[in-house]
Amino acid sequence: MEEKSPHRSLVETVLARSGFASTARIEIEAVAPGAVDLRVEMSDAVTQFDGFFHGGLIATLADCAGGGAGATAEPMTTRVVTTNLQVTFMKPARGRSIVARAVCAHPGRALRVSEVDLITRDGDKETRVATATVTLMAVP
Repeated sequence: MEEKSPHRSLVETVLARSGFASTARIEIEAVAPGAVDLRVEMSDAVTQFDGFFHGGLIATLADCAGGGAGATAEPMTTRVVTTNLQVTFMKPARGRSIVARAVCAHPGRALRVSEVDLITRDGDKETRVATATVTLMAVP
């Protein structure tokens, strides 16, 4: 059996301790140092009135993925808190699932900045529906 990386373990722990992330059923798709992909499957619990993924869920997914990317960037920190979250919605988010692909673009000692692409999937088709920037403060 392959041993889990400390980066993946950190993201798993944070998501497990977040009641909201659990309620939204956010799942880990991939973790590498400074990069995290998270996914949510479509369900009635995560839609808005027209049946698309809800904007609040999209922002939450971006925040969680961006935070994971920031925390796992080197030097790794066990805690970051979001100081700013900016989400730009580009298209209605429809599909079977939505994925947040986050990369820590600036792994500073005090502030870290993650860039996040939000992509819906429907079979083999992927559509970029939003982008986000997450600014985080590293907490000792």
